[in-house]
Amino acid sequence: VYSDVELHARELDAFCYKAHWCYVALECEIPNPGDYKATMIGEQPVIVVRNRDGSVNVLENRCAHKGAKFCQKEFGNAKVFVCPYHQWGCRLNGDLAGVPMKNSVAGQGGVGADLKMEDRGLNRLKTHVHNGIVFASFDDDVEPFESFVCAVLMPFLNRTFDGRALTLLGYNRQRIRGNWKLMQENIKDPYHPGLLHVLFVTFGLWRADQKSKLRIDLRGRHAPMISTRNSGGENKKVTAGVTSFKELLIFEDPRLMDVVQEPWWGGQTAVMQTIFRSVIVQQQVNSLSTRQIIPRGPHEFDFVWTHFGFADDTPEMTERRLKQANMFDPAGLVSLDDDEVIEYRQQAATAYPDAECVDEARRQGRRRGQPAQDDRDVDSRHVSLLPRDFGAITALEAKAVLEINACYGDALDRFDLAAWQALFMRDAVYRAQARARTPFIIVQTITTGLPEISATGCYHDILANTSDGVRIASRNAVYDNALILNSLVYPL
Repeated sequence: VYSDVELHARELDAFCYKAHWCYVALECEIPNPGDYKATMIGEQPVIVVRNRDGSVNVLENRCAHKGAKFCQKEFGNAKVFVCPYHQWGCRLNGDLAGVPMKNSVAGQGGVGADLKMEDRGLNRLKTHVHNGIVFASFDDDVEPFESFVCAVLMPFLNRTFDGRALTLLGYNRQRIRGNWKLMQENIKDPYHPGLLHVLFVTFGLWRADQKSKLRIDLRGRHAPMISTRNSGGENKKVTAGVTSFKELLIFEDPRLMDVVQEPWWGGQTAVMQTIFRSVIVQQQVNSLSTRQIIPRGPHEFDFVWTHFGFADDTPEMTERRLKQANMFDPAGLVSLDDDEVIEYRQQAATAYPDAECVDEARRQGRRRGQPAQDDRDVDSRHVSLLPRDFGAITALEAKAVLEINACYGDALDRFDLAAWQALFMRDAVYRAQARARTPFIIVQTITTGLPEISATGCYHDILANTSDGVRIASRNAVYDNALILNSLVYPL
C-alpha cells in the first residue's frame, strides 16, 4: 500500500486527475493581474494565475507545442507565458497568442497556414474559488465543490474561510521520506496527539482529558479533527506512564503560548481539516495555515505550508500568528514528531511490503461528547482508497456498496431508525446468529464509569439495485458471542 509503484500510479490517476478537487493556492498569493504561482496537482505541474479581469485561472504548465514545462519560477508576474523552447506565447487565460515565424520566412519554413491557434493553447483546468481558497480539477465532469466536500463538513471549511480577506504571512516547505497517505492518516488519528507530542500533552493543547471529536464524510475521504484545549499540567488519568509528558517543561519565552480566543472559533481551539487528497487546513489556536501534500513517487512527498491571517488582523495578532506558527511548523515542537514517525512507518513498510498492521478504527459504544482517546473512538467506517476486487461488478457498483455501508453506519451513529430502515428493501430479511465456539465479548469501561459490552462479528449481505438506488435485500449479522443476541435493543 505504501511502497508499490504501480499502485501509486493508480492512486494518482484516481485521486489527482479524475473526480477530485485539489487545492492549489490561496487568492492572497496572487493579488494582482498577472501574478502567478507554479505548483503541482499530483505529479503534474500547473500554474495558478490572476487574470486581467480579476478571475483566477489554473493552467497546465506544459506547452501545447512540444510539451515543455514553460514556467520554471515558483512565483512571478507575467503579461504572457512564453515557452523557452520555440517561443510560443499564451495569454493569462491559456489562449495561444503568438507563434514565431508562423507562416514562413522568405517563403520557407513556418508551421503552416492550417495551424488553428484556438486549438493550441494551454489546457485550462476547472477552477473553484471558495472564500479565498482555490481548488482545481483536471476532470471537467467533477461533482460540484460543495458536494465534494459534503454539506456536513462545509461548515468547518467556512469556519476558517468565511469570506474575510486573507493576508499572506509566509511559507515553509519540507520533504518527508514517506508515502503521502501516511500524512492523511496521521491527521485523521486522534489517538496519537496526547501520546506522541510533548507540547500537546504537557501544555494541554490536545490530549485525552479534553473535549475532542473526529468527523468523517459518508465516503470516508475528508475529516476535521476538533479539540478544545485545557490548562494542561498533570492529570494521572492521561499523563501517568506517558513518556512525552514533561511536568517541568516551561517556555523560556512565554509569548509562544500567548493564546487569544477569537470569536469565530466557537470555543474550539483547534480544527485540523483534511480535504482528501491534497490539503490540510490548520487552525491550531491562533496559527493558521494550509498544508499541501505533493507526492513524489510512493516513497516521499513535499509538504508545503502556507501561513496566513486576515486582512483586518491587528499587528499584535499578526505577530501572534507568526510566533505560534513557529511552534507548529516543520522546525517547531509538533510537526517534527509527525515527520519522524512517518519516516519510521515508511522504512518498515518498504522493508516488509507484504506485511499487515492494525489500521482499523472501531467506535465501540462511545457516547456523544466523549473525548476521542484511542482508535476505538474513531469513525468505524474503513476508508477504501481504491475500489476493491468485488468480482464481476463494475467500479460504479463497488462505489455504491461502500456508500450504502457508510450510510448504514451514519444512521446508527445518529440513532436514526427511520434512516436505517430506509436502506432496506420493503421485504428484506434481517437475521442475527452467533458463531459456534467463539465465546468472547469486549468489555470497555468508558469515562462515565459505566461498563459496556460490545459485539464483534461480520455481515453477510445480499444487495439489490432498485429505483431508489442500492438497497439491502438480506442482511445476516453473525456475532462472535451468543450472549449479545439476548441484549439487542436496536439493530446493530
